[in-house]
Amino acid sequence: MTNTEAKIYTEILRLKETTIGPIIKITGLHRGTVYNTINNLIKKGFVSFVDKDRLRYYRGSGKKIFENLIEEREQDINNKKNEIKEFFDYMNKFKDNIDEGNVEVFHGVESFKSLFLEIFDRCQENNYEYIFQGRGGEMYDVTGEGFDKYTQNLKKKLNIKCRLIVDKETINHPYHDHLYGNTKYLSKGISPVNSWIYGDILLLVLFRTKPLTIIKIKSKNLADSFRDNFEYLWKIAKPINYLKNNCSDPINNSSSYTNISPIQIVQSEVNYHTLYFNNLAERRDFLDEFELLAIPKLKNKIRISMFIHGYYPISNQRKIKEKMEWYRKYKIKVYRICKGNTEIDKIAASIWDMYGAKTKLGINFNGDSSFIVFDDYIWQMINNKHLKEMDKIFNSSNFKLNKYYFDFMDKFYYKKSRIKVIIQKNPALAKMIREQVLSYFK
Repeated sequence: MTNTEAKIYTEILRLKETTIGPIIKITGLHRGTVYNTINNLIKKGFVSFVDKDRLRYYRGSGKKIFENLIEEREQDINNKKNEIKEFFDYMNKFKDNIDEGNVEVFHGVESFKSLFLEIFDRCQENNYEYIFQGRGGEMYDVTGEGFDKYTQNLKKKLNIKCRLIVDKETINHPYHDHLYGNTKYLSKGISPVNSWIYGDILLLVLFRTKPLTIIKIKSKNLADSFRDNFEYLWKIAKPINYLKNNCSDPINNSSSYTNISPIQIVQSEVNYHTLYFNNLAERRDFLDEFELLAIPKLKNKIRISMFIHGYYPISNQRKIKEKMEWYRKYKIKVYRICKGNTEIDKIAASIWDMYGAKTKLGINFNGDSSFIVFDDYIWQMINNKHLKEMDKIFNSSNFKLNKYYFDFMDKFYYKKSRIKVIIQKNPALAKMIREQVLSYFK
């Protein structure tokens, strides 16, 4: 309520019932100001009126509203008390690991922004992965879309590794439009505290307190305890493809990875998308999520892939096993052809085949792109300079599978490289590629 509204409201209560004239006379305000203010009070429910003898009489009627406001304030205070209690209950699980000499408390949005950007600096300097657990979207709500989007793009540009666990209730929150990182969702068990862990630093943020409160703790024991708790939740949390989604409207043009998610492509009416990824790991994760969303809806139960080399399964055998179990669940048959016929290709093929796929090596198909076809979808992965260099390494007779291979592949998958992928929905072309590949298995 403004000062003018309060002044007029007080006079209406004092007069009990009045026309507009006495209010103008007593307050000394302009007639138009009084009219507008009374109308505002009526809209807010503080004033009612009755027409009689061609005059309008106003009465104060806001007692119930004030009572409701007080109840809301009391409820707000109780909610904040509960948040504080939940916070300390949560922290009590880790109290034995806290070194109070290494605890700092900060307040305000600007302090949070500085501390958040500091995470990127530390992760980049030390090649840390940071992990986050919280409701999701609260940073966006408090700092605004501009800062949130800037930090997500910066994270992607700097190739910061991160994993995030958020509340599935926030799945349609706008922060998802530019969220970057390996994300899973929980339907319950999310802490009221937003926590970031990187190295031996734990950053706890209470976004809903006034002022915003940040607690920064430097403690290896505590960070490790939080990390263990995170890893437990990570095992039971679900990726987006397991959740029921109410996706936003389908996009209306070609898209890039910066502004589209796998589910948007699956639900889109657009038949052609161009995506760009910063490394092979990004491309792999996006494809995995896309397949898990699309496979349950497939009409054609055959998955086709055409690759230059088959290095992925050797360092990701568990992932291959999970994928093949998923394919079997939906009765998908998997056929793979590979240009390469090196030692690495043979080992990779044996892993795929061990879990039920069928593979042919040394098939010299045209072009230097890799393809995946399932149903009417075609994934074309352009073999850029980075991948062509890898092909030379794999084709070299000196390249062997030894103890250095896994470190080498991990760096290879996360090496920054602009990787282009074209996804199109083209039934005729998909059918042609499928028939061509299947011909090698007759």
